[in-house]
Amino acid sequence: MIKALTISALPYSPDPLGLFARLRVRPGAILLDSGRPVATGRFDIISSDPLATLEVAHNGGASIASDRLSPPAHLANDAFALQQWLLDQLDIPDETSELPFLGGLIGYWGYDLGRKTLSIPSRQASPVTLPQARLGLYDWCITLDHMAQQAWLIATPQRREQVEGWLTQSPAPTHAFTLTDTFKAELSHAQYEARFDAVQRYIRAGDCYQINLAQRFYADYRGMSGRHTCNCVKPPLRPIQALWPGATKRSCHFHQNGLFSVATARSRHGRLKAPARVVQHLKRIRRWRSSF
Repeated sequence: MIKALTISALPYSPDPLGLFARLRVRPGAILLDSGRPVATGRFDIISSDPLATLEVAHNGGASIASDRLSPPAHLANDAFALQQWLLDQLDIPDETSELPFLGGLIGYWGYDLGRKTLSIPSRQASPVTLPQARLGLYDWCITLDHMAQQAWLIATPQRREQVEGWLTQSPAPTHAFTLTDTFKAELSHAQYEARFDAVQRYIRAGDCYQINLAQRFYADYRGMSGRHTCNCVKPPLRPIQALWPGATKRSCHFHQNGLFSVATARSRHGRLKAPARVVQHLKRIRRWRSSF
């Protein structure tokens, strides 16, 4: 078992990006960003160099990559048993704390991982080849508490020395984030319209009461992605321009509640209008909602 983790204070910073810039090139670097100052989240969590990485491949096979930890053979390919075994290797502080993370697993579990336990067949090939799950076992983290304006380092004594050394290093040089192409929609207008019509039929027939209809947008880029370079705290305009090339910052408005609206504006060329198909969709949605 890994040595006990302890909590010690660090100088507080209102922005995690300065700290993360010194760690982002390290293996498994991760930033759980509360979105400050735009959002009102309380905690930012920073870490890197996990002791082990658990990955569930696209075909469902589970494996652990680590130069320090070797799970028992009988747990092979059992993703959920492996993640519990990893957690058991950490001596997490047993104390009352408002801090949301005191060491453990950070990563993601994809929706398709549920098919492994429920035996639900997939009716179509996935458009991406990401692992179904990928988790790192982190035995340290820096947590910024923006409400209390405090910063904490949770780590073993050995890790604390490492982290303090990493924080004294200068940030690695970066290249500005730049899109090399425009965003492209995964579905054509006709394909999306057909799916929207199917949603209405299912709801009217009583087969369901809510359906989330979504699609992906793709674009190539170069440089370093992240809030500190691409200003992701502001809703991007380019995905909307993929559907409506005439959209501009003057005609598109983003609201703090996450809603998006299109406004018309007069010019010497007349009034700017949304494409006819957009207006038609809005009218159809109004008629459909009024029928309930």
